[in-house]
Amino acid sequence: NKELRDAQGSNTEGAVRAELLGLKPPLNKVVFVVDRSSSMNEAKEAVKRWEDCIQTIKTWINFLPVQKAALIVFGDDIKVYPQDEKSMLKLPEGAKELTNALDNLQPRGGTKTQAALWKAYSSYDNIDAIILFTDGAPDEGIDSVLTFVDEMARQKPNTRIYTVGIGDYFNGQMGRFLREVSKRTGGTFIGR
Repeated sequence: NKELRDAQGSNTEGAVRAELLGLKPPLNKVVFVVDRSSSMNEAKEAVKRWEDCIQTIKTWINFLPVQKAALIVFGDDIKVYPQDEKSMLKLPEGAKELTNALDNLQPRGGTKTQAALWKAYSSYDNIDAIILFTDGAPDEGIDSVLTFVDEMARQKPNTRIYTVGIGDYFNGQMGRFLREVSKRTGGTFIGR
């Protein structure tokens, strides 16, 4: 197996990981959009949603074939990393800066999903994917966010949104919302 991997190159290994998750190429420029609302403090089997989410993001940043990345974290407010909102970090060199930013944040506040997605769409040019990690319905309302996603999909048809449901994402309208966001942009829904 090692000889086969060496012959194919490490990029192929990353592409296989992405394919197993349902992430379609290209993944050259990716924005990770992360919910840090207070509900992310809830635990499942003694593991807080926030801790599970951070660990997953760290793994993906380090092992997927992403060339450049940025991080948008939202609750009541929106934080962007790197702080220069137009730039992205080259990976793997910038991975530590992005993962350190997550380590210094704690869940609090609401779920401003639409504002965070707007920041991702409006701040970065030619992004291939937005990966949205969330455990709750958006404060702006599900229909409002879906209308917004439809408009952005028309304006930027090459940008897929992949949704990652954290926690009890099949309760109520949450599962439908996450599946619809990904479906309308050509992405995939992934449950954690």
